[in-house]
Amino acid sequence: MLENLDLDMWMEKAEWDAVSGELKKKLGVLQQRARVLKIPTVIVFEGWGASGKGDKLSRLITNLDPRGFSVHSIIAPSTDERRYPWMKRFWEKLPIYGDIALFDRSWYREVSVAREDEALSRRELNHRYDEIVDFEHQITDDGYVLIKFFFHISKKEQKKRFKALEEKKATRWRVTKADWNHNEHYDDYLTAFDEMISRTDRHNAPWTVVAATDRRYATHKVFTTVIAALERAIEDRQNGIGRPFTGIRVSDDIRTEPCARLCDVDLSKS
Repeated sequence: MLENLDLDMWMEKAEWDAVSGELKKKLGVLQQRARVLKIPTVIVFEGWGASGKGDKLSRLITNLDPRGFSVHSIIAPSTDERRYPWMKRFWEKLPIYGDIALFDRSWYREVSVAREDEALSRRELNHRYDEIVDFEHQITDDGYVLIKFFFHISKKEQKKRFKALEEKKATRWRVTKADWNHNEHYDDYLTAFDEMISRTDRHNAPWTVVAATDRRYATHKVFTTVIAALERAIEDRQNGIGRPFTGIRVSDDIRTEPCARLCDVDLSKS
């Protein structure tokens, strides 16, 4: 999927200037309408290092009412977080009805970056994919709008951006050894990202892959995608259209034991 994306998509400054004002205004209005209708929204920003995830997130929230959204930057889990089910820290960050939660990286870190860095087994990786699909079904069945972005750039473009960041003292800290390792093993991570997208692209939670070489084009793609998703959700809510409940998949790892009949229970044991 990623290899077939045209990364040369471009948007002229004059073209962006002509539409940006209306897009920003519409986004703010839709946020307020969704808040009145109690429609919760989750927006996920995934992609390559230096692909512009943080920049696009910042541009988006500039036009939102700060009382109605939260931003979560996801890093590796802490020692304490590793004591609990790995999805717990994401459940706790879901927004209340009517609010928006934006994730700079998300639960997908655990099947993309962590997959390579922590050398996850195939069994564990498949289990995490299943949990993600279940989790996303649960929240969309409950009325959440789920928007997932993956920002794609080439190996050459990523290397160019890393060097540009390192040349400036103020941004040098943003490039780590891990970032350069990811660039060196670009093809391995490309395979991981491709599988991640194909395994979790569902009708209720589709991926929007963004060609992020040109910043204006990528910004326009983000704005129009979020606006379209909110417009659909608001229209459905106003028309009384709900998402059908799909049910939850039960893991093959779970083995249940038959429950004994009460008449067969030995009451002599304390």
